[in-house]
Amino acid sequence: MQQQYNQYIAEVIFEKHIGILKEAKNGHCMKLQGVSNEVLHDLLERFRQQAPNIDIFILSQKSGGDFIDAFGLIELRNHEEHRPLLVLRPSNLRTAAEDSYGNATFTELTVDDAEDRLFDTLKSRLPADLTPAVHTIFDYLGKDFPVSLKNKYLIHFLEDTSQEALGKYLYLLGLFPDSALLENPQLIKNRLVFNQQSIEVISQFNQTVFDRVNALPLMPNTLQKQVSTFLQENYPEKTAFGLVANISKSYPQLDFAHWKIRELESNVEVQVEVLDLMTVKGKGKLVRDKDGELTLVGTSNTPAKVNLKFTTQPEPKKVPEIAYFTVDLMRPVGPGNYEQVVEMARFPISKAARKERTKEIEFDPNNIEAGAYFFRMTAFDANGVPLNINDDFRDANVQRE
Repeated sequence: MQQQYNQYIAEVIFEKHIGILKEAKNGHCMKLQGVSNEVLHDLLERFRQQAPNIDIFILSQKSGGDFIDAFGLIELRNHEEHRPLLVLRPSNLRTAAEDSYGNATFTELTVDDAEDRLFDTLKSRLPADLTPAVHTIFDYLGKDFPVSLKNKYLIHFLEDTSQEALGKYLYLLGLFPDSALLENPQLIKNRLVFNQQSIEVISQFNQTVFDRVNALPLMPNTLQKQVSTFLQENYPEKTAFGLVANISKSYPQLDFAHWKIRELESNVEVQVEVLDLMTVKGKGKLVRDKDGELTLVGTSNTPAKVNLKFTTQPEPKKVPEIAYFTVDLMRPVGPGNYEQVVEMARFPISKAARKERTKEIEFDPNNIEAGAYFFRMTAFDANGVPLNINDDFRDANVQRE
């Protein structure tokens, strides 16, 4: 699969630069570096086929065939009216006279965005029915998760594109394979939460096998013995990625589909309902426009504040699983599609007996531009698992979208 990954990377780099090469004039010198040797050889063939007007070589310690050394490169560059020249430089190569093919004389064809371009390409090839699930996985991992790992995951998945494959290849993202990931689409994030927690536990290599197994969120007398055996048999392995790769290859009984975790087995159903939205006196005002939509009006000098009145079904005191709430500011990005703008509040559940609760939310008009927004409230348990996973929009028209 590494070969296929290299081909994908070569393809996006080729598509980015082939236009420049075809239009290159005599005397123009270019260089490309920062990718593996396998990708360089692939690019050499692609560029030579599609841009025969250019002399293309791989920089090496000696000249011959597809290769050219530093002195041969300088000689070719200094030749009057030479054809356009492209040199492909291996990342690990150090040669003499490096200043002679620096950026002052050789235009660099950048590859810094190759992974991002590949990511966009691969996402565009996802089957429509599984795209939301893939987005949920990547959203959970966060924006800082290495895009190269996401790309390798997508390449494997696109070879199969089954629901089972979506979870089977999670090991490429440092998680347990989970063939049951999509059995209940509403629980995808919940399963990811416990999956990640579990791999973090067994990756505490400074602790004993017993202590790691005992700290897992498994229900009693389930997989503890099998996990213990696995850790003992894979004692030399000291990385989380190595552990889950070994599970994927040789331990199908430890697929996360077989893990019995109380929070994933329970039938706790919670709905969070926003009852009212009220401004704080002297901190802005709420007015309805001609279409009946609420508009929050404030000034650049004074942040506007609103009180969010809400409740849960069942009422809060009857759901001991609720540990805290978050309030996100959301905005529409198309019919039926929305994105988070910012988390406005995160607060623990109070011990008050009353059914209804309120939370003050502050808007800084200097940081939030004018537009259409709505609030999303989420109840979480102590493990960070969302509990209200099937709430309806308050506006029936929006819900129909």
